[in-house]
Amino acid sequence: MAARKAKENYTASVATYGYMKDSEKKGHLIVDDEVAEIVKRIYREYLEGKAIYKIAQGLNDDGVVAPSIHLKRKIGNGYIRHNATLLLTTVCVRRMLCNQTYLGHVVYHKYEQESVGGNDKKILDPDEWKIVKNMHEPLVSQKDFDKAQKRLQSNKKVKRVYPKHCLSGMVECGICGHNMRHANSGRPRYECAFTYFNINHKHDRNSIIDVDIEAAVLSALQKEFDLKAESESIYEERKERQQGKIHDAQKRLKEMERSLDQLYDDQQESFESYKAGMTEKDTFIQQKQIYEQLEERLNEKIRMQKEAVEKLEDEADAMPNGLSVSMGKIQADHLTRELTEEFVDKVLVWPGQKIEIRWKFRK
Repeated sequence: MAARKAKENYTASVATYGYMKDSEKKGHLIVDDEVAEIVKRIYREYLEGKAIYKIAQGLNDDGVVAPSIHLKRKIGNGYIRHNATLLLTTVCVRRMLCNQTYLGHVVYHKYEQESVGGNDKKILDPDEWKIVKNMHEPLVSQKDFDKAQKRLQSNKKVKRVYPKHCLSGMVECGICGHNMRHANSGRPRYECAFTYFNINHKHDRNSIIDVDIEAAVLSALQKEFDLKAESESIYEERKERQQGKIHDAQKRLKEMERSLDQLYDDQQESFESYKAGMTEKDTFIQQKQIYEQLEERLNEKIRMQKEAVEKLEDEADAMPNGLSVSMGKIQADHLTRELTEEFVDKVLVWPGQKIEIRWKFRK
């Protein structure tokens, strides 16, 4: 709850890189001496004029691992995925340069959950964030933080917005197992960016033009359809997957409705506390405003989720965009995002245009 967050300070499940959760004081952060100097180094080098990618490269060369890996080692969770990003990336460094937690502040209400998909979140406009200042020891001064923001803004380029590619997030490097990024500059392509961030651990350049991988996946998909001979089996498999999506969406809707019920209970408890003289009027009014905002936002998300469930139910018997049926046979006309999400698990790529496609078809 927003009201509770304002009182209990830091309520995230894990501490921001550079800090640890205080075992003696709930909701309080203390400095993680093991990596706090790395945060200070990032700000120092950036204010000295070093480029972000150079900062990341220097840290990687010195053996500094990504925050997620540091956390796993810190809390004793030994399981690290084979394709986990061990390296500090430019994205990671940039996020540290923008994180107000390093000023000693607690920042919350930065994200809102999307209705469709259940677990996806969208970042809110900074004006909507909630900030409680001076709650723990800062690692960066306000002066240095402001200088960093000024430089970040001056270096900002107007980015062209490209639609999400139909295979984005599904293409992996066959050499190292890391996800390959889709680059739109020059000839649009997928490339393994892993080698860019660590001079000591490079492998052969690995990339593939996106139209080439599209054509290969489309051709292979058509062969899979031909092998199945009859379209009914594909319909049945898809229907099972759609029912799974509908079930997940309905489950998410019920969770939202339970959250709304809990919100009403919290509102009633707040009112009774005020009525009994346990809460001051100003505090009660502030809590009431927060509850009303949360109620409005949650009701809107419930409305959107209901629409999402209805849409999934309407689409349950339809084939995805990009397919057609002729004489009982399925024809893959062109590759679409809807099509790849339906049938493609992942595509492994090796140098020399060699690929391996792993399907979602039932074995």
